[in-house]
Amino acid sequence: MQQTTRFIFFRYIPEKLTTLIFAICFFLNTVHTVIAGEVNNSYFIVDPVFKVAQNDINNSDRSSSETLKEVSIFAPSPILDLGAPSLEISEQRIKNIPGGANIIDAQQMRESAVLQLEDALEYIPGVYIGSKGVTEGTKIHIRGSGVRSGASPIRGISIFRNGIPLTRANGATDTQILNFNVWDHVEVKKGANALSFGSSNLGGAINIITHTGRTSPGFNGRITFGSFDYKNPVASYGWADDKWDLYSSFAYYESQGFRQIANTNDNIQGFFSLGYRWNSNNETRLIVDIQDHRWENSTTLSLADLRADPTKNRRSPVQQDFKIPSQRVSLRHSMNTDDWGNISIGTFYMRNDFRFPFNNSFGVFEDLWQEAGVVIRNERTSNWFGKDNHIEMGLNTQYMWIKDEDYNVANNEKSTLQDREEDDYLLLEAYFQDRISIVKNLDLVLGVQGIYKRQEFTRTFPQYSNDMADSAGWNPKAGLIWQAHEQVQIYGNVSRSFQAKTLNNSTDINGGNPVKDQTATTVEIGTRGGSSLFSWEANIFHSWVEDELLVVESPPQSQTFLTGNADDSLHTGIEFGMESNLPMDFINSGDNLRVRGSYTWSNFRFDDDVSFGNNTLPGIPEHVGLVEVMYQHRSGFSFGPNLEANSPNTVDFANTLEAPAWAVLGLRAGYKPKKSNYRLFLEAKNITDEAYAETLNIANNSNGNDANQFIPGTPFSMFGGVEYSF
Repeated sequence: MQQTTRFIFFRYIPEKLTTLIFAICFFLNTVHTVIAGEVNNSYFIVDPVFKVAQNDINNSDRSSSETLKEVSIFAPSPILDLGAPSLEISEQRIKNIPGGANIIDAQQMRESAVLQLEDALEYIPGVYIGSKGVTEGTKIHIRGSGVRSGASPIRGISIFRNGIPLTRANGATDTQILNFNVWDHVEVKKGANALSFGSSNLGGAINIITHTGRTSPGFNGRITFGSFDYKNPVASYGWADDKWDLYSSFAYYESQGFRQIANTNDNIQGFFSLGYRWNSNNETRLIVDIQDHRWENSTTLSLADLRADPTKNRRSPVQQDFKIPSQRVSLRHSMNTDDWGNISIGTFYMRNDFRFPFNNSFGVFEDLWQEAGVVIRNERTSNWFGKDNHIEMGLNTQYMWIKDEDYNVANNEKSTLQDREEDDYLLLEAYFQDRISIVKNLDLVLGVQGIYKRQEFTRTFPQYSNDMADSAGWNPKAGLIWQAHEQVQIYGNVSRSFQAKTLNNSTDINGGNPVKDQTATTVEIGTRGGSSLFSWEANIFHSWVEDELLVVESPPQSQTFLTGNADDSLHTGIEFGMESNLPMDFINSGDNLRVRGSYTWSNFRFDDDVSFGNNTLPGIPEHVGLVEVMYQHRSGFSFGPNLEANSPNTVDFANTLEAPAWAVLGLRAGYKPKKSNYRLFLEAKNITDEAYAETLNIANNSNGNDANQFIPGTPFSMFGGVEYSF
């Protein structure tokens, strides 16, 4: 048998890799300490000034029921974050970005039942969410990215946790593993505004900042229950002293789902974070994440079936569970230096054992995915040629290896081996960005990102074959930030994005129509600002996309997906988000009315395509709007309705079939007395029990015929719970 060269030099044993990085972290910390002359009796004592500041952050109440603080939008970015930036630091960083970016405060999420990612991300303009179920995965599209994505894994955006990639080297992210129970806050940076993470995708990036023992001390218990036998107990504990801190969380989900036949979903999520602060400028953090996801897969429906009975499920009652056990460990050291600002180096290892049992026609798919990587980042301020500069640069390296085995099925059980393949992915991303203060109230942002990706496929059964493909690109960016008024900012940027082709097998390399890399040029202008009463962000963007990566399931329900490129396509959009906190004194002094909402207009289409002309790209509705009006009494009681509305959603590239427009009404109530340790919450979803298609699978050409492409939204349901902390 012919042998092939593998990327052996990246295939470290996880334990040795972790030990090596920890030794490097200790060495860097020691060198920095000696150079800085800090070896003295207070070497292991936390800087009292930092400690007081950190305690102020830890003890602050971030409840959204309070009036927003009036702050200056334009200011230099703080450097001191030691790998886990506070909410305040993240908010300031967002204001130094010349484009669309948002912050999600997990405290606001926790006001109600958070069942899935849709509940966490839905009020971010420009982000389209389509959920298939509580644990079956969630589609996430930003600015039309990853039109080809299913519910999970998703493509077209990069997701990080504490600056370390969750998105794999092959470009895929399983949305089930994001575990919103441990979120402190989330940074959403759209398009090239995510260059500070090293991301090069059209959609941008999401960075999840998790709790630590310093940001979430004490015990917190929370249980949510509701319709469809939904149960979700969560318990966490945080602790910190001058040197150490730890945070741990355990969550369990169980739901019978609203679909017929078998639709049970359950998963377990365990999370452990341990930090050691060597001194006021050095910290090392270890994170261990162990999860187990199991679900009985639901199926798509035709539009006629969805309207008649959205609970229908064509799944075989004897089909086995889908399973994704997941284990991940990361280690990161961060240090602040006088000359080089903040330097961090991190490493991670991840393992996923996928088992997807289909019916007798498709067999059983069993995949073992493993990945390791190293991330290096530097952020600092300097003065070049008499101008203030804020510099961010770094390197992301990821190596992934997959063992893929497909089996035949006999009598609904795994039978003989059908196919075996081993895949390797190597990803390197390097980036540099400089924010330069040109004149008072005007900053120039310049950046560049380079990417290299290698993909290799080795088929070992039933016959041998080996194929390899390389991708490389570079992406410049330029932007301006103008402080037009103390509380008003206007910005704009022009950028290039690059998305390496993701190959499924050797046919994508050597077939009659080989898959190509996707590139795009984007221009964006916008404004953000606000006061204690009202805040907003509004953007308009236009992208010229070349060779947009698209995937269709062909034939439908076959679990066979064909990858291809469009010639040219255009992505144009408007994003608007707002929140107001208006004092009312309606029932009692101190009453407040909070109104928040988002609107996204998406015009994504082919550009004189040979096959589809100027047709609309399917999968993302043109108009999406959400609004919530919440009355907040000073006693801690809150109550209010919310409304989500979507315009029709095209199903196929030929534009012959679409999901009808829909609107669903919800209602939320909560009670959290000030200075209390508990919270009560209750939520009703889809009060009018609408039958609608929340998301869909994309087809090539439906010829105007109804087909099983639609995924029904959740019918009327209620969820509630209690949270207690001490």
